Amino acid sequence: MTTLTLIASIAFSIQSSPEVAVGSYESLLKQFGVIGPFRLQTLGLGDGSEQSVGSIVVTDRDGARYTCYKSGPKGAIRAIYRDSESEALQRGLTHPLKDDRILRRVRGWISSMTGNRTLRTSEFTSDGRVGSAYFPILKNGYPFVGSGHDFGYWVNFSVPDVRFLRLTCDENLPEVDSAPPLLTEKQAVARLENIFTTEIAPENLQKHHWITSFKLGQSPTLGYYKATGDRLARLVWRIPYFGSRDVGYAIQGGTNAMLIDARTGKQVHTETVP
Repeated sequence: MTTLTLIASIAFSIQSSPEVAVGSYESLLKQFGVIGPFRLQTLGLGDGSEQSVGSIVVTDRDGARYTCYKSGPKGAIRAIYRDSESEALQRGLTHPLKDDRILRRVRGWISSMTGNRTLRTSEFTSDGRVGSAYFPILKNGYPFVGSGHDFGYWVNFSVPDVRFLRLTCDENLPEVDSAPPLLTEKQAVARLENIFTTEIAPENLQKHHWITSFKLGQSPTLGYYKATGDRLARLVWRIPYFGSRDVGYAIQGGTNAMLIDARTGKQVHTETVP
């Protein structure tokens, strides 16, 4: 099974047997280190439609509540969280989390769920109270990029005691164009520089009398992006940069990004910052 192993079985069980569904959910919580015995609080299966939303709520040995939301005809898991959702939010400044003990445990949670699905681990972060990690799903070895294209698994946990706080997931991947990339990272960056200097900067100067410049940001990412109206997601280079403009009375700026088609070298226009 190459999909989210335990969650897929829960989705099936929700439709077939409430008892098995609850048992599968409790087994999943145990893999996250949650200690039973569990007590069922509420169980809503939904009606099996595309818009259907259901939930299972149980409490653990200490009375903490664990709420699981599922949706759609297959009962796909969308979120599980401990007590209130706000408990899992990071507040204030975050920093990279390097504690090998914590990293191993959280990675173990995810690997026990996902079977053979190919994932990539993003940076673990912590605000000193809550840790967070994202495990994007890879397709043909590439992640999905752009706003609204974060397919994968997010997990939040307490620091330093590593209590499970929240899991959210999105496995609803679009179909992709499997053609390989033709542009290297260097060529894609050169295309951004050309587009900025020959199109974006002159247009801002002509229309608004703004002097516009940019600096490259984090390393570019090669991944799939599905533009609105397209049937397939295609490979693009997502190139972060910091743009600034001199509007006469002030220098304005902020982080941005540009998508460059990895085969044609053309800019992929988006309605929001990708």
